[in-house]
Amino acid sequence: MTCPHCGAEVAPGNTFCHRCRKRVVAPGSSGAATSRPTPLPSRPVARPSTPSSAGSVGGKFRRPGGITALAVANILPGLACLVAFGGTFTVVQEGFGRTPAPLRVIAPLVAIVGAFAVLGLLYLASSVGLLTLKSYGRVITLVLAGVGVLGIVTLPAAILAFMYLLKPGMVILFSGRRAATLSAQERQALEAATSSKLGLATATLTVLPCLALGGIAAIGIPSLLRARVATNESRAIGALRTLVSAQAAYQSFSKGAFAPAECLTKPATCLPDYHGSSFWGLSDSVEGTREGYVFKLHPGLASGTGLASFAYTAEPVSRGQTGNRRFCADDTGIIWTDPDPSYPLVKDGRCFGELRPIR
Repeated sequence: MTCPHCGAEVAPGNTFCHRCRKRVVAPGSSGAATSRPTPLPSRPVARPSTPSSAGSVGGKFRRPGGITALAVANILPGLACLVAFGGTFTVVQEGFGRTPAPLRVIAPLVAIVGAFAVLGLLYLASSVGLLTLKSYGRVITLVLAGVGVLGIVTLPAAILAFMYLLKPGMVILFSGRRAATLSAQERQALEAATSSKLGLATATLTVLPCLALGGIAAIGIPSLLRARVATNESRAIGALRTLVSAQAAYQSFSKGAFAPAECLTKPATCLPDYHGSSFWGLSDSVEGTREGYVFKLHPGLASGTGLASFAYTAEPVSRGQTGNRRFCADDTGIIWTDPDPSYPLVKDGRCFGELRPIR
């Protein structure tokens, strides 16, 4: 069969020409060829979704950008408070873990540690609540804003947070209601709240104090650590001087012999004629850990009921954190230091090595 439109040969049984794609009619069949192609089935036209109300899509509220920014901004002070909690807890544990402290000293520090922990958890909980548009997120943020009113640095952010989260539209946004149940007036209030820029301003004023305090902490914390190390070293030197003075007093009373450790705190057990309670007020053990240093007595050779020589050493519990230098004091009355931990400090009951005297 030949196509009447283009003259191409059409295979028997085909109703369309393979060249011009037009319909052909076999000879003897009724109907004439037409150049109109068979219409394709129509496809449904996708209609764009439209908000059912202001600030919502598909019946659910959309989270405004200001709320997202405020939620992200709350993460920073939350993490900062938890880091401060860890640092303060470590200081309290190291400072009072081995040495008992009176309640009037330890109670404020425990309160500070607890406050950091609670604030950190509240900030993180508020962030989660704001991101999920839960009512507790808004409530916690308002509580934190109330706390922020007490501070000069956090006061501007607190005022903006109240202005933003107390809007009628914000109350609707965190109410958990469906968008279809809102009245026209409520929709207008919701749209006004979601289009407000107060959330971005609040987030900015929340982050800026944290960045400023972080910069101050980055400068101040190393200085505090250095001051702590210097204080511990000074106290260790003072303790060694006291021990050397107590040994000198014991030597003068015992006619030339130095005291073992227990004879300084309980001299009556070593010197029956001595009626004092201790030498130089040494009521505690002359050995052990205190003020970030480990104190130890290294006795020399025996001399009658006492010692012919002695050496006291003081080494930091944690090098670089509780102290940098090691110290040694012996019967010469000189206190020596050696910052190198690889060499021994004592030999035969006297300070030994390439030491430098403390002036």
